[in-house]
Amino acid sequence: MSPASGGWSDIDGATSSTLTVTPKAGHDGRQYRVVAKNEHGTVTTDPAVLTVHYAPELTSSPDSVNVNEGGDATFTASASANPAPSSVTWQRRAPGGSWQTAGAGSTSQRGTRATLELSGIDKSQHNYEYRAVFKNEVGTANSNSADLTVNWAPAIESNPADIEQATGREAIFTASAQAGNPKDTTAQWQVNEGGRWRNLDVTSKGTSATLTVDVTSTSQNNSKYRVVFKNSIGESESSPATLRVRENESGSISTVAGGGSNNLCVQPDGGSDGTLHLDSCSDPPVWDVYTEFTDSGPNGHAVRWADGRCMSVSPTPDGANFPVELRDCGSPEPSADQLWHFDPHGNGAQPFTTTFPYIGAEVCLDVEGSNIASGTRLIAYACHGGVNQRFKFVSSD
Repeated sequence: MSPASGGWSDIDGATSSTLTVTPKAGHDGRQYRVVAKNEHGTVTTDPAVLTVHYAPELTSSPDSVNVNEGGDATFTASASANPAPSSVTWQRRAPGGSWQTAGAGSTSQRGTRATLELSGIDKSQHNYEYRAVFKNEVGTANSNSADLTVNWAPAIESNPADIEQATGREAIFTASAQAGNPKDTTAQWQVNEGGRWRNLDVTSKGTSATLTVDVTSTSQNNSKYRVVFKNSIGESESSPATLRVRENESGSISTVAGGGSNNLCVQPDGGSDGTLHLDSCSDPPVWDVYTEFTDSGPNGHAVRWADGRCMSVSPTPDGANFPVELRDCGSPEPSADQLWHFDPHGNGAQPFTTTFPYIGAEVCLDVEGSNIASGTRLIAYACHGGVNQRFKFVSSD
């Protein structure tokens, strides 16, 4: 017997005129001959070649590939077979799915070696498995599967929204991102200065980010902010959000009794509850008026005292009436009874109205008992248009 690699060797026990061989793939191409001899000499037959047909047998399987989104991946496998594989099919399997033809990709076959080339890889292909299926007329063989790991940068999920805010308040910007792979994500807030983005000292980990800006000056008007989410693969920038700053109006609130000789100013007393009453306008007390906005437009005015508290309707009646008092402003927006409707730019007498949730109706700022005199307290009362419900806002500018 001579194996395909060459060199003759005797077959143990094969001394009859018939040789029976159980063929295996490794026997393909072997040669066999008979050497007969007696005391007169030796004779050798011509060799006979054994051809074994067998199904493909894997000699190498594809290796797993780690690639960034948009990159390329190449898988290679090989097999031996006789006859040579008539076809090689590449298959893929999504996580939790079944094997299907690989679809898009460039395939090639050189003898018993097969290659699959993928380009422009998308993150949707992350954790797909790939394998080669070799086939000839005898049977088929599947390679071991190889994993495709795709890495990608975070993607913006929600951009920060534009904010309109008054001085003395906070503007809070929020944004979120879809995690990339790897999932470790950081967020960096930036502000635009002279057309260039500068990093702020505000960073966070994760896919949600918040920036709180103290609005202290109208010089911050039209400032633009954005956030950059990043991982080790890359980054994504949010759309910029604009801060629009409303300058507050400052001035006094006074009664407008006939002739104006006994006009008095609205101010808090010295008590802890800050109940409002009338007093002399010889040194007009100053209120700050901030216009509150919703998406649909102005939503009323927050009237704030020097200590930052808002003019509010007490939820607790004192006798038959509900006093108007100072109370901490609601956050992030004033409560309904802290939003007063009037024209801070108007020059004449006008009502100051608000919605009082306790009774679910609109009420007016009212001089209690129609007694327009120093020391009379202010209450919230059903609007009737009387002189004790008409006030004038006088700007201090």
